Amino acid sequence: MIRNTYAILLYDNRSGSTLLSSLLNRYEEVSVSLESFFVINIIEYKYSVCKDTLDEFLVYLYKEPQFSELGIKRDKLRRYLLKNIIIFDKRQIIYSIIDLYFKDRDPQAKCRVLKFGAYAYLEEIKELFPEVQFIHIIR
Repeated sequence: MIRNTYAILLYDNRSGSTLLSSLLNRYEEVSVSLESFFVINIIEYKYSVCKDTLDEFLVYLYKEPQFSELGIKRDKLRRYLLKNIIIFDKRQIIYSIIDLYFKDRDPQAKCRVLKFGAYAYLEEIKELFPEVQFIHIIR
């Protein structure tokens, strides 16, 4: 089985991230997500997540309109998290969401690019995902 590669596309407003996303999406093995700030929302979430608090967490997550636009049904995400995560830490939750999103959207993509503009949380993101490649677009 070929392991997926992950990248995060960070950008400033009006910097060409949509053009770059469309160019990257032309490659069969690359898929760029729709824009969502769910990673930031998860980083900012102040409470621990466990099986007993998962529903509260999902309500919080789905309040962001862009997250809902990713097309991941809440019940499906809930079942996926309960089935695939033993310890509910932020890193595992984020990877589970990314994997579920790309599994439905573009399962053959070997490079999965998550798109969001969030320089303010760069250190937290690097700490959560030290192995992830970053693409920075600065205007």
